[in-house]
Amino acid sequence: MIDPARLELSDLAAQTMILPLYGSSATDVSADQRAANTSIYGYGTPAEVLAELRPGGVVLLQRMPFHPQFAELPLGSLGESARLQDFVAGLQSVAEQHELGRLIIIADQEGGEVNRLPGPTLAAPAHIGDTNRVELAERAGYITGVAAREHGVNLILGPVADIALDGPSKGPIGDRSFGSDPQRVAAMVAATVQGLHHAGVAATAKHWPGHGRANADSHVQLPSLDITKQDWLEAEAQPFRAAVDSGVDAILAAHLVATAIDDKKTPASMSGPAMELLDEIGFHGMRMTDALWMPGIRQQPLTDAEIALTALAAGADCLLATPDPAGLRSLAANRDDLRPRLEMAATRIQALRDRFVDHTVDTPSGEDWVELTSELNSDIAAFQP
Repeated sequence: MIDPARLELSDLAAQTMILPLYGSSATDVSADQRAANTSIYGYGTPAEVLAELRPGGVVLLQRMPFHPQFAELPLGSLGESARLQDFVAGLQSVAEQHELGRLIIIADQEGGEVNRLPGPTLAAPAHIGDTNRVELAERAGYITGVAAREHGVNLILGPVADIALDGPSKGPIGDRSFGSDPQRVAAMVAATVQGLHHAGVAATAKHWPGHGRANADSHVQLPSLDITKQDWLEAEAQPFRAAVDSGVDAILAAHLVATAIDDKKTPASMSGPAMELLDEIGFHGMRMTDALWMPGIRQQPLTDAEIALTALAAGADCLLATPDPAGLRSLAANRDDLRPRLEMAATRIQALRDRFVDHTVDTPSGEDWVELTSELNSDIAAFQP
């Protein structure tokens, strides 16, 4: 276990970082992947990045889609199950060797279009929502968790707690949402969290404070959620409250402006009022930003390192896909005023580690998650309206 009080400020800040790394193992990289790691992080292999920058975890992606130079270059860890298992095991070995503690290993695994792990794809959340059967959402969460643990993943970026717009387009989140009815979405979100926990994997509700009815996609630009506080309480807040009541482990803040929550129009991922509102709904777990590579947040008049430090100061505990880890470490080293905030972040990160990362969770093993996925997809299809 890492003692936050004994860490330098730069290492405390580093523990908040979740990085995507190029390579098919901790030490095996192609020439292009070495060039990408070196350009972004200053070191050529995942093992070197972990040893030198000392992040708290790794996010598994197929590509880094918003990078101006390497957007189409495969990271290389995803593909065959055996390769991914070896990659994660190698990362954990390096982390233990350098006394980092065990890494948080994160994957987006929602069903539908958003899947990172090898194998068959679960039905999209919208299709599960259409069935109005919460037991199917719980099964989906459980199967996702079984597949995650098979590959060494201990935190899933899901369920999506956003409420979709009515109509064919369903808004910027689309089929990633369980639907447009707040109560139905809340029930599905709670069930998914329970399923993930039954499989021994941590869950992340996203995208706080609600991206489904925003006016744009934060993958493209910085959107706004222009609704009243009362409307938010009656709609967007419900799935997040349900997630909290189900014991969700992390909540991911979106790169969007919620005008009724922050009158300074600061993106929620960097907003003190948006982070403080999590306390009001009873959430005291790990607060995470959406990926800091995304265009929606990089339009700020700040450097990448300044954006990251501002998010931490505002109340974020975990920085997803941090673009400039060395710059963040350097800035944090001179911010003695942020030590209490960074120690709180480290404490929340460690609480998640204690439950899901630092030990083997006692759950059923040997299940064929591929077959379970096929069976669930058939059951979901049978209940489509």
